[in-house]
Amino acid sequence: MKGLDQKPVFIIADDFTGANDIGVAFAHAGLCTEVLFNQVVPPDPDTCADVSVLCTDSRDMASEEAFETTLHVNQIFQLAQCQQTLIKKADSTLRGNIGSELAALLSDGYDLAIMAMAAPEAGRKTTGGICYVNDVPLAETEFATDPKSPVSSSRVLDIVQAQIDSYLVQIDSTLTQIDSTLADIHVYECSGTYSDESSIELSGHFQRLHGLGKRIIICDAESAQDLRCLYLAAEQLPLSCVFVTTGELTPALITPEAPLPALPRSSEPVLAIVGSMSEVTFHQVNTLLTSVPSVCIEPDIGLIVSDQAHRYLNQLAEQVRSALSQGRHCIVRSCGNPQLRYQLDDLSQKYQLDSFLIACRVRDFLAAIPDRVLNHPSEAVSVGSLILCGGDIAVASARQMGRSAFSLHGMFRCMPWGYFTGSRLTCPVLTKAGGFGEESVFLELIQYLHKEV
Repeated sequence: MKGLDQKPVFIIADDFTGANDIGVAFAHAGLCTEVLFNQVVPPDPDTCADVSVLCTDSRDMASEEAFETTLHVNQIFQLAQCQQTLIKKADSTLRGNIGSELAALLSDGYDLAIMAMAAPEAGRKTTGGICYVNDVPLAETEFATDPKSPVSSSRVLDIVQAQIDSYLVQIDSTLTQIDSTLADIHVYECSGTYSDESSIELSGHFQRLHGLGKRIIICDAESAQDLRCLYLAAEQLPLSCVFVTTGELTPALITPEAPLPALPRSSEPVLAIVGSMSEVTFHQVNTLLTSVPSVCIEPDIGLIVSDQAHRYLNQLAEQVRSALSQGRHCIVRSCGNPQLRYQLDDLSQKYQLDSFLIACRVRDFLAAIPDRVLNHPSEAVSVGSLILCGGDIAVASARQMGRSAFSLHGMFRCMPWGYFTGSRLTCPVLTKAGGFGEESVFLELIQYLHKEV
């Protein structure tokens, strides 16, 4: 495999779309690559893939649960024993439980964590310890109001420190004593341009910082070259190291050895389940709706959180089946108003439910639709592709269908695609992180799928 001295056996990621984003480069390099979820035992070595991305689905968990989940995966797969440098995929806008997940890995086998949070293709970078999205400080973007994982600061150190402090408050006194050193975070603010040659010098600097008791080093990073150089520095350490980064690391490391397989074309309609409330995704869906005859269904949140939810789900699934059986593309999205994310307190008061619980019920409702529509024992319909937008929706849909693994095959624009392992579902499945992609990405997909079919 060109561009990487040692291929990782395992990568760990906190959600499904992110797992696909960081894993697809290995498929491009000709390696059999899979994403594992719902995994309680390691796969059989004789049947497992070359690279396995372990999806903990811990982004929206409470910090203690995220710690325990990550610790369990680390122990089950013996990550520290089999892999000195572990890539940890995190959200490029720092949502989730990065701090408590690192606490788990550093308390059980790993010596050091190095953070390089940049996704230049998506306009994300860390400069002076501050995370920016298209040159806007993170806390001033829509990601600050995420319904399940809001971000309260633009400073990486503040975010990670707060998560670790929150975690340390919740665990017992013995573990608190053991893990108290995890609060010692060092921000390494770099300047200039990295090169592969400078990775040796950086590695020595990281080792000296570890010798001074530092456990987490937060690095500035702006470009693919920065990600590559920082990773090579981590790989040269005589220490076990967790390298925390975005999905754009692996394309920066790996030179493709062959063209990716082409997404199979089909004249069948497309089903899209869109859970993301990102304004980017909102415009992507609207661009499709204004260009191609499609049905867009926006479920009533009041019915989703009511005691009529089960009946309502059956009714909505029938609407979706009807649209698809008529050859019409169907998009089911959580809301048609991107401003709704700023009105969650009002919704919480209206329905007398915590806003996090409302978001979870909406997620589970949407996630149940693909199984009801595509795997119905007597009324299943065929689709050309299934799109799952939003990491929580994607993994929840997989669980509804009883799937525990996803085989990565390729990439269309910003959307990795593949197949659920062992599923009756034969169409390709594409996943998309909410805030990624050009405005025309869904429209381009439909145009591609139907071209010359």
